[in-house]
Amino acid sequence: MPEDGDTGKEKEAFENAKDEWENVQTLEVNVARKIKDAVISEDTSRQSGTTLLTFDELWRHVEGCNLHGVPEGWHTESNVRNAAVGVRKICFPCAWMRKLWPTPPLRDDLVKEKDLISNLRQFENENEFHVRALKTIYKRLVGGLVDPPRFGSHWEDIGFQGTDPATDLRGVGFLSLVNAVYLVASEPKMLKLAQDVHRLSNDSKQNFPFMVLCINVTRIALIALKEGLVNQLCNEKGSVIGVVNELYASVLFHIYWRWKTEGRTIADSSPILQGVRLKRIAKEDLEP
Repeated sequence: MPEDGDTGKEKEAFENAKDEWENVQTLEVNVARKIKDAVISEDTSRQSGTTLLTFDELWRHVEGCNLHGVPEGWHTESNVRNAAVGVRKICFPCAWMRKLWPTPPLRDDLVKEKDLISNLRQFENENEFHVRALKTIYKRLVGGLVDPPRFGSHWEDIGFQGTDPATDLRGVGFLSLVNAVYLVASEPKMLKLAQDVHRLSNDSKQNFPFMVLCINVTRIALIALKEGLVNQLCNEKGSVIGVVNELYASVLFHIYWRWKTEGRTIADSSPILQGVRLKRIAKEDLEP
């Protein structure tokens, strides 16, 4: 029969052993948790997928790549000439007015930037930045962590007309996505404008295809650029893309505000777009 001293030692040894096993169990649990957290983190990373672009990041990519190539619909001389004649008639109804108010030439150091913007090629499915731009617009407007599939009816949620956004982007090329990324990923007030317009586009009565509208606004800005209507402001600001983006946002706000306050519907889309009068753009025209 063990003595009291021996019993005390055995009890102490048992407690020590218990503590050691608890430490081992705790260690195993912590390791298991770390492994589980790592797996969850990896799964989340896979789900979140594409890192959202900022406008500055996208534009640095555009400037650093050879993206020249005239978009479909702009490659013939007759198309450019016909668009130019139309814009001149809108801006200056009388020939003598057009002669009295010529547009100033663009600064030599900005000509290359204008050419780059005017000739951004079509959306390229194999181009990582093109796809990231598309997904950035979707996620900024709709939210969520999971990447939207490249094809599917979900693109109609942001106002594309079918399962492949590239179909709608043929008219003005990748520039329409560059403008849209500026809207959703440059500064908070631009994102708010994008969200307000997108929200209105989903209204039960005043709904319209959001991205189709944005593409049409890009077309308006592109014509203004090609016709030199923003030359003066580009010269003052020392930037072409900055002015094109500001014009894009200003025209979009103008259409949005009229659409919302006048109770417009999709039946009014053509009159609203045709009602946008282009003229030589001055700084005050782009200010709120």
